[in-house]
Amino acid sequence: MAAFDTTELTKVIREVLDPRVRDLFNRSAILWNLVNEGQAKETNPRGVRIVGLARPNVSMLWFGEGGKYPAGGRRSFVSMTVLYRRYAIASRMTRDTLENSAEAIISLVKDDVRDNTKQAMVELNQQGYRDGTAVKGVVSASVSGALGTITFALPFRARQIFVEGVYNVYAGSVHDSFAVGDKIGSGVMTCISKTDSTGVAVFDTVPATVIAGDIVTWEGSYGRAIHGLDFIVSNATTDYFGIDRSLFPQYRSIVDSSGGDLSIAKLNKVLFQIKYLKGADSHSARVENLMIVSAPTQANRYVNLGDPTAAGTATAIRRNTTFKDPLDLGYRTYEFQGIKWVEDTDCPDDVLYMLNRASLNKFNYKELGIVSMVGTDNGIAPIPGFDANGVGSYFDSGLYVMTWKGDLASPDPGQNIKFTNLGTAGLAVGYNIN
Repeated sequence: MAAFDTTELTKVIREVLDPRVRDLFNRSAILWNLVNEGQAKETNPRGVRIVGLARPNVSMLWFGEGGKYPAGGRRSFVSMTVLYRRYAIASRMTRDTLENSAEAIISLVKDDVRDNTKQAMVELNQQGYRDGTAVKGVVSASVSGALGTITFALPFRARQIFVEGVYNVYAGSVHDSFAVGDKIGSGVMTCISKTDSTGVAVFDTVPATVIAGDIVTWEGSYGRAIHGLDFIVSNATTDYFGIDRSLFPQYRSIVDSSGGDLSIAKLNKVLFQIKYLKGADSHSARVENLMIVSAPTQANRYVNLGDPTAAGTATAIRRNTTFKDPLDLGYRTYEFQGIKWVEDTDCPDDVLYMLNRASLNKFNYKELGIVSMVGTDNGIAPIPGFDANGVGSYFDSGLYVMTWKGDLASPDPGQNIKFTNLGTAGLAVGYNIN
């Protein structure tokens, strides 16, 4: 039997030899698991169509005795077309590993697939908060050239940038003859190292003319990610899956961008405001489906609102039952007016959502899994080693790819609420490691 590659061997036997090993990476996918599976009419493998009532029948009239009936009218419908997005993650294995016994290969692939699945879910969850551009970080400042640096802006700084990851930079605004979404530089850049507390990442090379506001994505991924909450829960007047939000404002959401510290008054205001948009009689039913989603940062602020010491007072809050025991502020779960509060570290620290789960859907066309490669039966393909001129052969390695196909969407985005630019001073944040 061929010798095992020790790097791959470590992965296979880690559970047996070292049960104390713990995964130190954040591998939760809170939002992704909370969103319901959506139902819609499939158009083809490219997407689904959702039809919604846009305008009621306006043919109404009060008329005098013997007068005319109203002119006939009809309802207006609009069609949303959700085009699927494609996502992939790949693994490379040495030939020594692939030439081992079937049992060893199965153990290896099983472990690798499990790990890649967790990582893929995190990526989908992170993009679930973004706008479809596939952004992993926003440039605050940069130094171009070999071993150049990029300082990433809030709210994520560099915490979603991976060391050894391969990235591109795209223009976030019009500058230096670039239009929004134009790729800056002809090649790719690989992250060498990063400092989470400062948001500075070192790359093998950083292209010139990168300015603040430009965005960094995985190689070739710009504009190809799922449409996350930043796109769905929006009061923008732009296109929404083929619907012009300027013509149909019911497809716009309530967004409070006033900023400042989160307060009870802010939360109450939007709950009353949404009654005007969707009707007061359905408010209680809607609250039953609502959930608050935020980073631990804003949950931290909410807890402080009930803590007298955080408010600068020394008065202990007493329980209403005995009036003796001080209130235990070590909450295990949080609620606001009966609405469950969910924390997700992938949510921006300065953003809070009030989501109606019934109005949000994920449309899965292909579940995450290994795809068959051309010319192979087992999904593992040879890796070509040709240069730009087609000269070369194949590497002594194998490759398998896992893909997912689908998107997030809401047939009724007006059911959802978003706060932006919330204060983070003095609170737990996800980018500062001391």
